[in-house]
Amino acid sequence: MDPYAKAVTGQSIWGESKDQNNIYKARVVRDDFDWGDFIQPLIPMEDLVIYELHVRGFTMLDGSITVKKGTYAALMEKLPYLLKLGINAVELMPSFEFDEMMGARDYNGNTLIDYWGYNTVSFFSPNTGYCAEKEENREGRELKKLIRTFNENGIEVILDVVFNHTAEGNEYGPFFSFKGIDNNIYYMLTPDGHYYNYSGCGNTLNCNHPIV
Repeated sequence: MDPYAKAVTGQSIWGESKDQNNIYKARVVRDDFDWGDFIQPLIPMEDLVIYELHVRGFTMLDGSITVKKGTYAALMEKLPYLLKLGINAVELMPSFEFDEMMGARDYNGNTLIDYWGYNTVSFFSPNTGYCAEKEENREGRELKKLIRTFNENGIEVILDVVFNHTAEGNEYGPFFSFKGIDNNIYYMLTPDGHYYNYSGCGNTLNCNHPIV
């Protein structure tokens, strides 16, 4: 899969098990979103009052939401509440594509999943599982609308991004992107070809390399 893909197929249904080796394909996206007179607030760092939140978790139990809960659209409905709090920035926990079912396991009758999203599948593809409606070939529009709307109301949007590892894991993990492009460049490997696991998540991105 192209690591610069703007959308990934096969990811849109939250909580559905996926075959990582077969479903990660890049999708061509129509880049025609109208940002209007979009201007970032650019609030000085020392003046930021940041509210960190999880796009899905923030609205799942909110009875006042009128659209599909756990989505960018649902988060937009919370704008008046956030403004009332007096915050001027939201930090979204990972909102790029990740596989919430990777490593899923049963615990006391419940299925534990990777809810928080710290296991990157694609750095540049918005999580389609957080969309209220399918956006085929226009993935990212709902997130862009959220950012534009929040910015128009003086709220910065900060994205939490994982740069130390990916969802490809170690030598036993799936093989869908960096491993196939240039495994020796993108990951830190031991002399015998195993993955250094400084991240504690199976692999470590070789971020000191200029290509990476």
